[in-house]
Amino acid sequence: MPYIQPGLRVYAEYLSEITPVDYEVDSPTDGWRLADLDLDSRAASVVRITPAVLARAQERLDLLPLDVVEDLVDHGDNDMLVELALRYYAGCTLPQSTEAATRLLAHVNINLKSESFHPDLDVHVGAERLRARIAFGEYLSTTNVFALQDAGARADIAAAACKDEGDCPSQLRIAAALERHWQDGVFDMLGWLPPCENYDALWIAWREYCSARRRKLSLGVSAVECAAHGCEARICWGKPLARCGGWCPLELKPAYCSKECQRQDWKAAHKPECFASGQLAQPVSGSGSGCNTPLLAPL
Repeated sequence: MPYIQPGLRVYAEYLSEITPVDYEVDSPTDGWRLADLDLDSRAASVVRITPAVLARAQERLDLLPLDVVEDLVDHGDNDMLVELALRYYAGCTLPQSTEAATRLLAHVNINLKSESFHPDLDVHVGAERLRARIAFGEYLSTTNVFALQDAGARADIAAAACKDEGDCPSQLRIAAALERHWQDGVFDMLGWLPPCENYDALWIAWREYCSARRRKLSLGVSAVECAAHGCEARICWGKPLARCGGWCPLELKPAYCSKECQRQDWKAAHKPECFASGQLAQPVSGSGSGCNTPLLAPL
């Protein structure tokens, strides 16, 4: 495993988290869909950093050396100002400093047109995404709900400006955290009604994600990861899976990354479930190990 500089990994993580993604992305380069992500995770990033993701981040760094970025910032380039803030926040090619990133973002001039400027809403989308991610990072480390509220406000602005471009994993994680606190009654205990109920664009994006997630999981309880004990293969890692082609109910139909994993799980756990209805939906194939397993079917 080659050594990867921590700053590059963090830069790639944040770059992936604040980049809009379609729900139906099925690219072998990215290897994951938005609906595959576990948004309740408290990890630094829910996006698996594959070699392809790291390569794209490194390509961006090579294309935009630090001296070039700083020169463009001096000439009033807002996009490069956000890029510089991201590098400070990630600690990539610069010392890590959330304070420096925040100061830079405060100087984004919305009156200057740039690639990420949204003229109708008078916002710089890239800056709002990064502000939301910084505030959410503070919430993750301190559980400060006021930081979460600030993250929600920023994410809602970005969602409203980019509703036709896909959603960012980070803004959906913010929505998940807001909903969790709302259901737990945290806001009621604080004695105030947060403005997050008015985050219309963010909640629309969240409902779309939940709908896509339910469709994904309707394929079966193990449609996202291999059901074999000890196997960690997941769809979001770019590993193709296939579900059991037997007679087991759809909601109990496991998925596997290989025939070997299916054979292992068949003997260890799944055989009684699959035979519960008295027959198999498809002809069986010999496993070569003294038992028959159903054919694998595509997800």
